[in-house]
Amino acid sequence: MEFPVPSPASIPHVTEDQFRHAIRRGLGSVILFLRENDARPFYDEIEYAATHDCAYDRQCEPLRAEYMYRVIRLTPDPDYFRDRVVDALLTVGNEQDADHLFELAVHLARDGDQKTRDAIYAKFDRNDSGEHFDGKCQIVQLDGIAGMLHIADRIGADLLSASPTPWEPYNVRSVLEECRDSLGEERTNIALQEAARDNPRIRAYLDAAVKPDPENRWTHHPDRLTQDFSYEYLRRRLDEADDLPSPGFLSKWARRAADPDIENVARDLLAEHDERKLLKMLSVFFRRAFPLDPDRLLALTESSNDRVAHAAYVALEKVSHPRVRQAALDAMKAGRVSGRTIGLFISNYESGDAALIVPQLPSDGSDDFLHWTAFNLIEVFEVNQTKECLDPMIWAYQSTPCSNCRRRAVEVLMAASVLPDWMQRECEHDSSESIRELVARPRSSVGVQ
Repeated sequence: MEFPVPSPASIPHVTEDQFRHAIRRGLGSVILFLRENDARPFYDEIEYAATHDCAYDRQCEPLRAEYMYRVIRLTPDPDYFRDRVVDALLTVGNEQDADHLFELAVHLARDGDQKTRDAIYAKFDRNDSGEHFDGKCQIVQLDGIAGMLHIADRIGADLLSASPTPWEPYNVRSVLEECRDSLGEERTNIALQEAARDNPRIRAYLDAAVKPDPENRWTHHPDRLTQDFSYEYLRRRLDEADDLPSPGFLSKWARRAADPDIENVARDLLAEHDERKLLKMLSVFFRRAFPLDPDRLLALTESSNDRVAHAAYVALEKVSHPRVRQAALDAMKAGRVSGRTIGLFISNYESGDAALIVPQLPSDGSDDFLHWTAFNLIEVFEVNQTKECLDPMIWAYQSTPCSNCRRRAVEVLMAASVLPDWMQRECEHDSSESIRELVARPRSSVGVQ
């Protein structure tokens, strides 16, 4: 599906589906389009994106509130969308959309909009959006110390109530740390201490905020205590059926293990049939290349256990071998394109392969499918820098729902000196600040990270 419009003549023919695709991904093409065209045919899509967090990966992607604020300002009736945002904020019941709505409301309130400001405080005070007092950090952004004192008073009242919220120490302390970072530690501490003298609610908040965390139960896990990265230790841990090594330890072990120990794990894997142990062994080769013949890994990609099959594909991404390359080519010829099969090219790409891959790339699919296909396609051209990346990276840029992967695709194009002018213009208005900053840098300074 193509939304980017390199030719101005194509602008009036944007469909609702194309607009939806672009605005929910946060593409800069939306901003360029609305500067020259009437937004009213797309009000439903603008309202949805304004009142929902459309980020694909909410744990690592930035909020798109600033982007949606720019979109709203380009419509003929910003007050209409202001009212929709306020209504949604006051009724939202989940943390993800609440964070987005609070952030967008801050942008609107900074324009002097009292209705939005009142809604921010009302929603925070009600504490009914699914997380402990959502909006804390946004109130600090909006009103500084005065906002901090309001937050401390409201949370302190909850702590002193007959049925207080079951707070984790970090939830109480996070807003204090935010305020110290943005307004200065000394200034924040003085304001809170002075207010706490006469206000028992703020005193209760302050006491809870400086209380140390309870001891973390994970600190006593055997994998966290050991400094033993020998093969013998790993083998013992793999034989403990009730307490297999943690993924974090296996990743650390793989980074630090000597080559002979990596080969010992590979030999064990050849003979292992316990799927739980196989998964653990395979994960060692997410970090280190499998040093033996890859036929066992290729066979495991056909496992009826999808987790084992997936782990085998990931392990093969680091294996450069003619039979792995042939498996990748066979998958393309058969039309079996996915993140898994594309990943086989990472260590086995040869000049001309882009022409085999591009015709097989999907035009639609679930966000997860498109994301992982794009994720590995981008890695292919991060590892194998070539001007052949142009068409694959255009597909990745347009198709991935993830702004972090979109940035990676742009980096690959810039590193190869083939970033299209139309994409450069779009990226200057992208929802991702990091993408906007990336294309503002001199192109000679950009390399694949």
